[in-house]
Amino acid sequence: GAAGDRPLPSAHQPISPAAPGARTPPSASFSVTLTEARMHKTAFDTADGFTLHATTYGDAALARAGVLIAPAMGVEQHYYAAFAQWLAERGFFVVTFDYRGIGHSRPSQHRRSLRGFDADVMTWAQRDCAAMVEFVAARAAGQPVLWIGHSLGGHNSVFTAVFDDRLKVVVSSCGLDSFAD
Repeated sequence: GAAGDRPLPSAHQPISPAAPGARTPPSASFSVTLTEARMHKTAFDTADGFTLHATTYGDAALARAGVLIAPAMGVEQHYYAAFAQWLAERGFFVVTFDYRGIGHSRPSQHRRSLRGFDADVMTWAQRDCAAMVEFVAARAAGQPVLWIGHSLGGHNSVFTAVFDDRLKVVVSSCGLDSFAD
């Protein structure tokens, strides 16, 4: 079938580049040369008119799923480039981005200081992450959307997934609180 018809591997089923979905014994070794996945830097406006900068890896039209990598607070998207490239080489369409005020999404008038800049963790969750899910879902049309969140990106994944049924898998690497107080 089409590339999108392939099931996602389970945690106990290693991917063999030689045969999609084939199991490879843990002790087996193989040599394969993967071609570097296509990388493209882009910018787009969120619903409230702010320009976010993102990088895409892989081919959305051929991808088995779209993956959003949501960063930790203050961590620029280039930190995740090698991981994004690795996922793309394995058939995923991957997107990294900078929250507003961070990295390439930081307006020039605020290069020296964010004093007076209107952004906080709620803005990043409600506006930036929502825009990024829309961005990934629109490009990987018909494919599952997966979210990998690091620290703040992990917190945002949990809250966003509750309200957005396009997110089929969420991986959150963060400390969680009971939020009881």
